[in-house]
Amino acid sequence: MPPDGIVKKKREDILSYEEIKEIASICVEEFGIRKIRITGGEPLVRPSMEKLVFLLRSIDNLEELTLTTNGILLSEKAKLLKEAGITRLNISLDTLNREKFRRITGRDELKQVLAGIDIALNAGFFPVKINTVLMKGINDDEVSSIVNFCLDKNLEIRFIEFMNMGTNIYYPFYISTSEIKKILEREISFTTMTGRSHIAEEYIIRRHNKETIAGFISPVSHMFCSFCNRIRISSTGDILPCLMDSKSYNLKELLNKDNKELLKNIIKKAIIEKPFHHTGTGHMPMYSIGG
Repeated sequence: MPPDGIVKKKREDILSYEEIKEIASICVEEFGIRKIRITGGEPLVRPSMEKLVFLLRSIDNLEELTLTTNGILLSEKAKLLKEAGITRLNISLDTLNREKFRRITGRDELKQVLAGIDIALNAGFFPVKINTVLMKGINDDEVSSIVNFCLDKNLEIRFIEFMNMGTNIYYPFYISTSEIKKILEREISFTTMTGRSHIAEEYIIRRHNKETIAGFISPVSHMFCSFCNRIRISSTGDILPCLMDSKSYNLKELLNKDNKELLKNIIKKAIIEKPFHHTGTGHMPMYSIGG
């Protein structure tokens, strides 16, 4: 997060829950989308997020509804999200060190995140996935500790390469997933998995008598663009064919004009225009567009 904070949007500038459902319904009914992920920024800062979950779960033919969160507010929301219909959680956790957490996030709230993970597990979420963004010189010395944490709690882990989202802090922090995997292979047993994901290189990892699933997501060192079938809608109603590309189209304006056919055509256009290769730099900061 920027040290000087962010410029907040006005309520009328962001999609209402009903507008999100309308767009999602078109995506499911007209374009065969079967999985939706609620992400951010941080989705749980919006009030009564469980109401949006309930609305989306009412869409016919939607098979999976998941949520990615930083975990800070998860303790108070996990049970409600489960009851409303979230099927799976991803929780961002880049460090187990309190001071590093404060440095990375600008908030001294590691304790709340760890409590949220436990409460999510107790609420019956399975699997719970931990997303760890790798940063050279910051948390690359913690990968073994984070793996042990996930093995102990039966959490899946995904290591994600640091992406250049148009900032000047990219190059000092970048480290490839291949480098991290080599570090882990010295002490952990790896068994290759196939068929679960086109985006992540996945393994069953074992240490002593414990095992879990580890994924390595490598958008920089190993582009997976040819396998990517995802589109993204921002909170302001922009549809992005690719996270790492500058192209976007605004859908909120069309919702306000009540032009459903044009809305369908713009969504179709965005899907067709997904690039074969991303440009390597996104046009929106990651804190605003989410995981």
